[in-house]
Amino acid sequence: MTMRATSVFVDGAEQFGFILYGLWPESVTPDGTMGLEGLAMHTTDLRYFRLSGDSWEILCVECAFDEEHVYRATLAEIDRWLQALLSAGARVAWLGSEGLPFADPPNLFTSEWMEGGVLAARTSTGVSISGVKSDEFAPLSNEEMRQLEEEAAATYLAGSHRLSDQ
Repeated sequence: MTMRATSVFVDGAEQFGFILYGLWPESVTPDGTMGLEGLAMHTTDLRYFRLSGDSWEILCVECAFDEEHVYRATLAEIDRWLQALLSAGARVAWLGSEGLPFADPPNLFTSEWMEGGVLAARTSTGVSISGVKSDEFAPLSNEEMRQLEEEAAATYLAGSHRLSDQ
């Protein structure tokens, strides 16, 4: 399955856009813009929101664009935006979109719950995978997702051990 564009909804209207996600251990909470200032200059709407559990936190950055050429130029720098999240302390950073599968840990990145839900990803251990091309997107394969699943599990399992030691 390939897609020509990704989107987000802003005030009920669909726009060109994407969602950046970063997974942190629960004990580490990202602050500020995390190196995404350059991204904010290109978007028409940039929203941050958080999801969290006992031993994990996912920061979501929803990016909307009015013009397709600005959207495509910004996506060409996807590695830069994912790396910014990693530099701010995320263990896994990935690219998704409105309508793509998403699951909280422990189902994060599992093929059962998230098949087709990730378009590009980087990890703090150096894994870098992308299905982003200049004019289309291909979701990561189940095998590629397993690499992310292992990294994510190490993140939230380590956090749960810290909590149980207290």
